[in-house]
Amino acid sequence: MYVRLAFATAIHVEPEILVVDEALAVGDAVFANRCIHKFEELRRRNVTVLFVSHDLGLVKRLSDRAIFMLEGRIAAQGAPSDIVNRYVGHVLEREKAATQATAGELSGTFRHGDGVSRFSKRNC
Repeated sequence: MYVRLAFATAIHVEPEILVVDEALAVGDAVFANRCIHKFEELRRRNVTVLFVSHDLGLVKRLSDRAIFMLEGRIAAQGAPSDIVNRYVGHVLEREKAATQATAGELSGTFRHGDGVSRFSKRNC
């Protein structure tokens, strides 16, 4: 509820620059839809919005320019669809590498993540 209140307050003070970090992840569909419309209004008024999100569809819909950060550095920047594709490619490559590294240890899993932590049969 605090994030929703903070977002609602921030967008109604007519900011020159607005930083939004995953705010749409905390609300229901009605709240998210209102926020999207407000972002579009801010865009029409030429307000700079720094929108941080893992929601790739919203990044493509709401952004004019995107930046892919990797280990605290800019890995790529440009058109949102190009950067989203690069990000997805990076994630798929990491998943492929993690799957190859754990081949034979676990089978039939629905694992997600970066593979930093893992269990093997000998650990159980």
